[in-house]
Amino acid sequence: MNEQAAVNLVLNRTKIKIIEAAERLFAQKGIDKVSTREIAREAGQKNHSALHYHFGSIDELINAIFDYRMIPVDDYRKYLFEKELKKTDDLSFRDLIYILVAPVAEKALNPREKNYFLIMLAQLLSRSEWRDQYLVHQNRQPCSKKIGMELYKKLSDSMGEKVAFERLKMMGATIMITIAEWNLASQDEAFKKARSTNSLFSKDYIESPFSDEEKIDDLLDFLIGAITQPSSTKAQKKIKILKV
Repeated sequence: MNEQAAVNLVLNRTKIKIIEAAERLFAQKGIDKVSTREIAREAGQKNHSALHYHFGSIDELINAIFDYRMIPVDDYRKYLFEKELKKTDDLSFRDLIYILVAPVAEKALNPREKNYFLIMLAQLLSRSEWRDQYLVHQNRQPCSKKIGMELYKKLSDSMGEKVAFERLKMMGATIMITIAEWNLASQDEAFKKARSTNSLFSKDYIESPFSDEEKIDDLLDFLIGAITQPSSTKAQKKIKILKV
């Protein structure tokens, strides 16, 4: 390894430490409540200006977190998408939604994956000034965008464009919240127990009977049922039977 390659390796490792420290602190405390000094300290950087040196600003650091987490996920979705297309060129709702869900769900359900990104993402989407940044990054996920358009076409053919648009928005929010909860439950035993005790249904603690694979399958069942349910809106006059 030459000297420049060694320097680049150290810089990349430092950037990753800062990214992972910031992601964790943002998720635990809130984006507005974390200082650059605190992020540098959490990342093990003695120089408190390390964040500005490597990223320039908090905005650019958040951009880097998006790239660090979302580009590998989109690459995995591309692999799954191409794999399914070898079997058939008419992918079902289940095929398409599985490709969207599986890469993130598998990480969220793994207790060894210390991934706080989804919790941080939920905060970003709740703030208007951050939503545009999220939408820009969606455009940098070509496979995810392609799958979304395939779902939109399939659904709008039978439901109409307005219904399809609204349902896919709700589907996205449901996926994000559910998988964020799975991620927390896989790492926090107290949260897992609290989530499994719901006074609306039962006063007792209910251990999930599902394996990780079954949880993903059940989420797919729920999402498919939700988006393909015939619309009751006045604007919707004709409903076709959908292939799921």
